[in-house]
Amino acid sequence: MSVESPDTVGKRLSYACILTLILLSVFLILLVFQLFWALLILVFLAPLIMLGLNRYFFRPEIKCPRCNASVHSYSERCNYCGFQLIIKCPKCGASMRYNDEVCNNCGYSTKKLIIPENVELNFEYKEKDYQKPQKKLDQTGFTFCPHCGSKLNESQQNLRYCEYCGSKL
Repeated sequence: MSVESPDTVGKRLSYACILTLILLSVFLILLVFQLFWALLILVFLAPLIMLGLNRYFFRPEIKCPRCNASVHSYSERCNYCGFQLIIKCPKCGASMRYNDEVCNNCGYSTKKLIIPENVELNFEYKEKDYQKPQKKLDQTGFTFCPHCGSKLNESQQNLRYCEYCGSKL
């Protein structure tokens, strides 16, 4: 189940607002011409129309895939673990959900590589060749994220999660 990107939802909200304005103008015209029966039908149809538009105005909360916490569907990041929920398309830069397979703007496919379970992967880890990243460089005052290598200035050093990749510091 994929949640729609904010760009698509914004377009639908604008259509819903236009539809609401049309209904209000019809209501005012009927009020001016005093068509009681048409007004009565409109009064009974208005709740049904609002129920139809309800899913565009009050989106349900989604679960964060990393920590399983409830997060508002328009949040850019999870408030609890820092997981990035809205990403940019690598081709056109449009906003899209983390689990979207195709960009809604340009159609670029972002399918992830799936490795079958029956394939053996052998990785070697040599402890002597591995160097841990330095915590701080005294001359610049920057700290680097151990996961993505991005520079963290002094105001970002006390964060729990990296602002760029979302991993725990």
